[in-house]
Amino acid sequence: MTVNQGERQANRSPKRDSIACAAGAAAICVGATALSVAALGATASSFALVAAPLAAAALAFGVSARRMAARDAALRLDPLTGLPGRMEFREELERRIAATDPGCDALTVMNVNLRRLREVNENFGHEAGDAILLAMRERLTKLSPPGSFLARVGGDEFAAILPSLTVAQRDRLASAIADSMCHAPDAPDILTVQVMVGLASCERGGASHVAARELLRRADVALSQGKAHNTPVTVYTDKLSDELKSKKQLEDDLRQALAQGKLHVNYQPLFAIDGVTLVGAETLVRWIHPTLGSIAPPVFVGLAEERGLMDQLGEFVLRRACLDARSWPSHLFVAVNVSPLQFRKDSFLDDVARILDETGLPAPPRIGLTETAVVADEAKAEDMIIELRARGVRMALDDFGTGYSSLIYLRRFAFDKIKIDRSFLEALEPSGESAIIVESMVHLGRSLGLTVTAEGIETPEQHRFLQGVGCHELQGYLFSRPLPLTPSKSFSTTADRVQSRSVRSPERAAL
Repeated sequence: MTVNQGERQANRSPKRDSIACAAGAAAICVGATALSVAALGATASSFALVAAPLAAAALAFGVSARRMAARDAALRLDPLTGLPGRMEFREELERRIAATDPGCDALTVMNVNLRRLREVNENFGHEAGDAILLAMRERLTKLSPPGSFLARVGGDEFAAILPSLTVAQRDRLASAIADSMCHAPDAPDILTVQVMVGLASCERGGASHVAARELLRRADVALSQGKAHNTPVTVYTDKLSDELKSKKQLEDDLRQALAQGKLHVNYQPLFAIDGVTLVGAETLVRWIHPTLGSIAPPVFVGLAEERGLMDQLGEFVLRRACLDARSWPSHLFVAVNVSPLQFRKDSFLDDVARILDETGLPAPPRIGLTETAVVADEAKAEDMIIELRARGVRMALDDFGTGYSSLIYLRRFAFDKIKIDRSFLEALEPSGESAIIVESMVHLGRSLGLTVTAEGIETPEQHRFLQGVGCHELQGYLFSRPLPLTPSKSFSTTADRVQSRSVRSPERAAL
């Protein structure tokens, strides 16, 4: 829709007309067949045998034609917002590029994505999502300069063709749109819909030499990279395109590594408050790429979440941990952190039960969740946690103290443990604010009957402070680095070596 013009009527589709004519012709043929059969004195059964299949075919063809026509209409005009659809948008872009003088200023395509709109629809209903979409339409209409062409090109995506703008004007507009934070009615702040903007422009004097398809692709690349790096506004460059190709290759390699079992799991030991007594270990997934070497976990885990591989990766880690822990002494537990995406999967409970049955682990693993895993659907999360605990799985709230409403979740959900986030220990001073906060969290956990674990401990001073405030479990490089589990060396044997080194060198156990 052109911003300074009224709502445009969608063009009638010649293809739709031809489909309707074909459907009508099919119906006429069925009628002619019926008359011909009657004229020949065919029996009723013969008529049914001949006419019924043709009538059914014509009916199916008519339904298909109507569906195709409706889909075609939706591509041209969005029924909710009244904006043009994807097809109309592309045709308008082609017209503008064709009419652009080579010496004029740049055209810009702007893609606008509403992240987490799906979560709003799932948790608060499509009415809430529709309200956000309509609010976004009004925001775009208000902010876009005269001569812009707006469209809704996807379920959670808008697009605009922007007229001649300077780079500064373009960037200010994109920033203003990205700041349009949308809220669902009655939704917590953590479910705010984030607005992401991707931009692609033709250079001055080059607009007539860039096809509409290429300009759309560039805007899509910019938006994709912005989502990947959580950047509100991203402008296309050739470097971005190269990065996207590299990312696609890394995705393919990750799929292959998962299929071939090329990832492996390390274990970060957890110690009692004395820093010597080993009580368990937490899984850490690792990937050694055949040509790129070690890939940082945030890189490939984030890629798995973005590309729909998290279920497969999460199941691999859980299964591997259960298989490895079978050989550990009975007093050691294994802890597995579960991604929010994996936890929200409908089959998660069944997946856990199946893996426990298949691996034969005597004591169920301990599962760690972050706050974001439970906030999207609190009622469902509460039921799942209760069911997991009924099966003997102990639950931990990870990164405690960094979320929005951690105290509420401690009261509502049946967690067994809290893990104090390492950020509180990084600048720990005995009389500073971080120390006061950590001491309060430890006392809160103990008063609720929860096990309190601190992670990221690297100095003896941190260790002594945590001993003094009554923390239960400790984890960090002061005591041990993550340990690989090799076929020739069991975890318990390696851990014994770590313990002996901890006793000899309480300052730091270096492996």
